[in-house]
Amino acid sequence: MERLKILITGGTGFIGSNLASFFDSKGHDVAITLREESSLWRISGIKENLTMFLTDIIDAYKVKEIFNSYRPDVVIHTAAFGGYHFETKNRHMFDVNLIATINLVEAFLESNSGLLINTGSSSEYGFKSMPMKESDVLEPYGSYAVSKAAATMYCRSRSLETNRNIVTYRLFSAYGYYEEPHRLIPYVLSSILRGKRAKLNNPDNVRDFIFADDISNAYEKLIKAMDKVNKGEIFNLGSGKETSVKRIIEIAEKVSGKQLNVDWVFNNERIGDRAKHWVADTLKTEGAFNWRPKHSIEEGLLKTYSWLGENISKYEMMENSKARKYCK
Repeated sequence: MERLKILITGGTGFIGSNLASFFDSKGHDVAITLREESSLWRISGIKENLTMFLTDIIDAYKVKEIFNSYRPDVVIHTAAFGGYHFETKNRHMFDVNLIATINLVEAFLESNSGLLINTGSSSEYGFKSMPMKESDVLEPYGSYAVSKAAATMYCRSRSLETNRNIVTYRLFSAYGYYEEPHRLIPYVLSSILRGKRAKLNNPDNVRDFIFADDISNAYEKLIKAMDKVNKGEIFNLGSGKETSVKRIIEIAEKVSGKQLNVDWVFNNERIGDRAKHWVADTLKTEGAFNWRPKHSIEEGLLKTYSWLGENISKYEMMENSKARKYCK
């Protein structure tokens, strides 16, 4: 693939930073957006290679300025708010997830950029009893899910109206390097590393976990196929397999060779924990890009555990930082 100028919004967040590292390693020219309060811990090893735009993409004028100055070939939109339990400002969710997306789309449409990839969420589907398909009726529950669904629909509509390449990946439960410390997998693995007891909600909760390296590979596959993908398309990005919290613990103990002591603190207030099933139907994505996850959940957890062992101090710094809630 030729060297591209790739703009990534939310480049200091979990997904954005993994994508920035991946495309930088592939020799592409990578730029990211970040805010004044953004933490740089995830990009500390590559920041010298990046073009960084200190701006809030809620500001439409500043978004257009970025396009005019950088002139990206590809735009990857990962900036979001509300996916973490401490991100509770309702109106801000719509500002970041919908209004900022609108700003980005409209700036893209006025530019010569070839592709905009919107990063959606499996929460857009709501609760389903079967594997979630892109053709399913959306039944989002909660402001985060509603705002993400609205953003995806806006991207699809504008793409069809203008015949421009705007595509959405609906991302399921991503995990891997630089994931937020309180999330299930890094929390379990870091608890094992430090010999601490873990407090968890429900062993039967399930998700479709997809490893960061497989996500980056999927984005690359989409970029390579950008001229062949129908405008406005939506693709699931998951493993196609459902894994429970109990199973995550079992695998974590296996890859670490250590036992995790758990205190179960049941909490029925969290929206996502009400789901009995949560898994992607990945047939459309596999067929379009000849893509399948290379990592089983066991392989992904082993890589994450090894990486955490070398970087646990970064997680301890994050946990002790007052700026923790701004890391995305």
